[in-house]
Amino acid sequence: FREHGVPADFDLLSIDTDGNVYYLWEALRDYRPRVVVIEINPAYPPPQRWVIAYNPEHRWQHDDYYGASLASYAALGERLGYALLAVDTNAVNAVFLRSDLLPFAGFAAKTPQAAYRQPRYRHPHREGPSVSL
Repeated sequence: FREHGVPADFDLLSIDTDGNVYYLWEALRDYRPRVVVIEINPAYPPPQRWVIAYNPEHRWQHDDYYGASLASYAALGERLGYALLAVDTNAVNAVFLRSDLLPFAGFAAKTPQAAYRQPRYRHPHREGPSVSL
């Protein structure tokens, strides 16, 4: 970000790498986007905290070994100054708002338990009905 002149304060950060998402958000702690959208791993429902081991060579193998649990992201978000607002209907992404903006947003922060959803998506490499990973 520094190399490309990204300002510390900007509107939206979305991270979806099928792997080291938790570590990327943590490493960007000097940047203060207003909204952060993070790919979650719904295979570990709250209150479970789970994060893959950092591996710069990680490649998703179409399994449950990627990213982190919603509870882990909520704890990281809180530490970085963000409040959990929601999880999308497919349980793929969580939305966080910078905590200092909460009073102006008209949204209430949610606990991971209140925001969590069961996954509702089709796995692109499998046939048949929706797969809950």
